[in-house]
Amino acid sequence: MKPILTTKTVKVYTCPHCEDDFSSKSEVVSHIDTCKLYITKANATQKLKAELSDIQKTSKSVHEFIVGLVDAFAKVDVHITFTEYPSSYGRCSNSHSSPKGYKTCWGEGDLETPKYYPGWHGIWKGHITIGDGNPLNFDKFEMSTISQFIPAVKTGSGRPGQNFEISGVLFLYDFDAMHEEYLKSGKLVTTYCQEYEDTVKRYFERYDNLKNTVILNNDELKEISNLILKLNKYKDQLNGLQTKYTSHLTAEFNKNYGIKFPTPPSAFLKVNEKYKTRIQETQTYPTHDDTNIHNELKVLVESVNNQIKVMSKYIDRFPENFV
Repeated sequence: MKPILTTKTVKVYTCPHCEDDFSSKSEVVSHIDTCKLYITKANATQKLKAELSDIQKTSKSVHEFIVGLVDAFAKVDVHITFTEYPSSYGRCSNSHSSPKGYKTCWGEGDLETPKYYPGWHGIWKGHITIGDGNPLNFDKFEMSTISQFIPAVKTGSGRPGQNFEISGVLFLYDFDAMHEEYLKSGKLVTTYCQEYEDTVKRYFERYDNLKNTVILNNDELKEISNLILKLNKYKDQLNGLQTKYTSHLTAEFNKNYGIKFPTPPSAFLKVNEKYKTRIQETQTYPTHDDTNIHNELKVLVESVNNQIKVMSKYIDRFPENFV
């Protein structure tokens, strides 16, 4: 019987920077501290972030910032060409991002946080070329990667690859020199007023909603509203009864007046149309007896009196509401 051959799997640990292999985790960890590629990448990253931060602080226009950003990345062999960038100044939504040190605002419930901040919105559009000698050792570099080095560059939805077209924002508050320029020129006054107006509108919308909810659910007010509905119903019934009884009394008067108006010739009515209705009114007689009228009035008066008693009891129960 032939012996069974077995193979032993050896786990290899690879340096993520230079890709050298090691037999243990401790060896690769120890190696990373002295890895030349890692040190070079760390130094280049630190230097690039510092330069971009300085550009962000000192740029006095968006164009100046973009030029500085492109030049800074070119020094690490990452070549960015912008054919379009955010340049429309106005109020920029802070639902997904915000300037450093400022809050985002997701919903209507947050009355303390503005829904917008001043800045430039638009599209990031262009392409990126990565050189072989880039010290950051990039295999892939996209438009969204820029934000890792300078968070003030905000990206949204779209195509973020090396040939990019993606929505974006630059908030004014992230750029010290530009912010100062806008303060001096007074351009921020309008923006501040708009932000405050939005806050005031949201405050009063919430105030009115809560006020109406509290007031309309008040038990005493509900009782008063019910009384008003009943009284209005009685009022409508009284108005109808008044009209009905007026018609009845008019007919009774015509019946008892005693003087019958002679039937006018048709030629007269053609010439004097206005008298036709009046003549017809004097010839109108009752179509119902007065007993029904009195009964209806009696029932209605009793209903009103009963309701008055209910209201009086309510006043006795809650006298503090009628002080």
